[in-house]
Amino acid sequence: MLSRIVSGRSQFGRRYFVYFVAAWVILIACFVVVERWADSKTTAYHEIQFNEQQVAQVLLAKRGIEDRVNVIKRDMQNLATLLPQPETQIGSDRKAIVSSFFAQSLEIISISDVSPRGREELMNLSADAMGHSTDMFSHFTEELLLSEADADTWVSDYTFIGETVYAALAIKMQSEQGAKNASWIMAVINLSNLFDAYVAPLRVGKFGAGYVLDHTGKILYDHEPEVIGRNVFDGLHAKYPALEELDRKMVSMGAGTGEYQFTVARGGETSRKLVAWNSLEFGGSRMIIAMSASDSEIHASIDESRRIVFVAVLLLALGFIVTTYVFVRMRQRLMQVQTEEMANRVAEKTDDLNRELQARTESEDRFRDFAESKSDWLWEMDRDLKFTFISDRYQEITGFVPDFAIGKTRGEMISGGVDAVVLNAHLATLMNRRAFRDFRYDLKAPSSQQITANISGKPVFDQHGNFTGYRGVGSNMTVQVHAQRARDAALREAERANKAKSEFLAAMSHELRTPLNAILGFSEVIHLQLLGPDDAKKYNDYAHDIHTSAAHLLALVNDLLDVSAIEAGQIDVHFETVDIGPLIEESLQTVRDVADRNGIKIALKIADDMPDVHADPRAVRQILLNLLSNATKFSQSGCIISVSGKGIENGVEVTVKDTGIGIPAERLTEVTRPFVRGQRDPYKAERGWGLGLSIVSALVDLHGGELKIHSQVGTGTTVSFTLKSREDVKQNPLK
Repeated sequence: MLSRIVSGRSQFGRRYFVYFVAAWVILIACFVVVERWADSKTTAYHEIQFNEQQVAQVLLAKRGIEDRVNVIKRDMQNLATLLPQPETQIGSDRKAIVSSFFAQSLEIISISDVSPRGREELMNLSADAMGHSTDMFSHFTEELLLSEADADTWVSDYTFIGETVYAALAIKMQSEQGAKNASWIMAVINLSNLFDAYVAPLRVGKFGAGYVLDHTGKILYDHEPEVIGRNVFDGLHAKYPALEELDRKMVSMGAGTGEYQFTVARGGETSRKLVAWNSLEFGGSRMIIAMSASDSEIHASIDESRRIVFVAVLLLALGFIVTTYVFVRMRQRLMQVQTEEMANRVAEKTDDLNRELQARTESEDRFRDFAESKSDWLWEMDRDLKFTFISDRYQEITGFVPDFAIGKTRGEMISGGVDAVVLNAHLATLMNRRAFRDFRYDLKAPSSQQITANISGKPVFDQHGNFTGYRGVGSNMTVQVHAQRARDAALREAERANKAKSEFLAAMSHELRTPLNAILGFSEVIHLQLLGPDDAKKYNDYAHDIHTSAAHLLALVNDLLDVSAIEAGQIDVHFETVDIGPLIEESLQTVRDVADRNGIKIALKIADDMPDVHADPRAVRQILLNLLSNATKFSQSGCIISVSGKGIENGVEVTVKDTGIGIPAERLTEVTRPFVRGQRDPYKAERGWGLGLSIVSALVDLHGGELKIHSQVGTGTTVSFTLKSREDVKQNPLK
């Protein structure tokens, strides 16, 4: 009986085992069929998804280049507004202004001022490029001047220098001489640097590549330098008719996708490549940005996943078979334990797959978030608002290694530049888990340079709606901030000068009317003989008063005319060899009568070995008269005016020193500017009108000399100027 039971159980176990194995064979066969069908669907889906990613990446590269060119164009438009202004108004020289805009630009080779009179280089950021491409700059300059462009913006066609692609961008500056004589601010752009920044990262996998063609098929950029400059239709793709057909489609269509078969020369491996492209307009050319990648890059991950799943299924089936066999041979309890263990394994595998799926979803979300923003660097924070990730470009821009900020809050990185109200509002936004844009703060880099950062971000939540942190982008706004400060300073200086002119004209109107009224009044008395026909002495006194008023009026008018000529750059100087000693003595004679009447002593000391100078005698005489008149005007009785002259290296130095009322220290930097009124003389009715010293400064500068002013209130003023003895003075800089 026992043997029968055992035999029955044995037969039952064998039958159950056979049935179970047969069932699993059928299940495996069904799995293989379903897996093959699913594989085809998955491959097609992944190809579509991969192509969409290609299209998005090419579009990002195009927009990145366009945005960078637009930034350059905007900065050049600002320069075109600033540079025509006088250096006294913009607060710096032209080259310094240009350098503040483009000193950190990687794609700008040169900035020049181009006009029919020639080209003035304002900045050169690549000495190597300048060394072997002089013809290129001449070509761009000639092309611009011959273009007769009516628009304010001009863009050249590209040109090759070796394997590098260059182009020029020009913005018309303000001109009063008409379009034909207009000046342009022209930048030479290294397009290859832009391609390196935005197209080179498009390469994917072993056989992928990003490249650029023009509308004729010429290769402007490729990861293989030997093909740059060649045309794809000159036999380069003769072995691949499908590729040549795709090339014709690319140069004729603005954007699209395609594919072709490609054989690797070294291994003989044939693969199918997926291609996406987009176009951008630059000057008179259309450039095609393309990205290609082998479908093996897509299939590799799919094949690996398929192998893993298939092996896992086989192992799982084998495990079930073994488990069943053991179950037939062993006690129910052991089979139950093994079944529970198997269930745990399945659960763990399911959890692993779920985590992998969630990780892929988060990765896609992160890519989408980053792709929606254009920036200099990317960042990520945890729920405690501490940095967990900063992209590598952060170090290139700020000098900080990204790991430096990991574990820190933004508040620990801010060095200034944020109003307390703005900072509190930003912190409130973070605490309320809201998105923000354009929060600006100062960051002190390791190089001690102050960097202005501009950041934007959005909160991140998990699948359950729990806040997990922030993701966002950051941009370097340092150049833009400095440019804005320069523009603000220039505006303030222009407003100050305009206010000074307004005050001057208001006061000058009274100063002009006073002598005119005297001339009219006294002349009427003389003309009508209101004092009778016999009072000749009184009439002579009135005639003297008329002459004095007219002379004063003439002096004012002459000063105004000189200032106007200087500001217009129309003053002429005629250089000759001049003995300055007699000019000093002659000028002293002119003011000596006034000095004697006012009780002012004059002392003269001229060195015997003082050399001749190369100068304009009329201009030198005007310099001396203005300085002596100022010294006389602002000195009282008992004061001494000392005039000295001595030879110096390559010229002479003339000094006019008085013991008058002096000039306040805070006004010393302004007295040479036109329309800035001088110190009120407490002893006399006269006052300065801000013209004399400005004329002196301009005339000395025309002679290539140097003007120095030292003064102390209540002690006096010392003014000295130099003139050159050689014929190395600069030509009129005001023209």
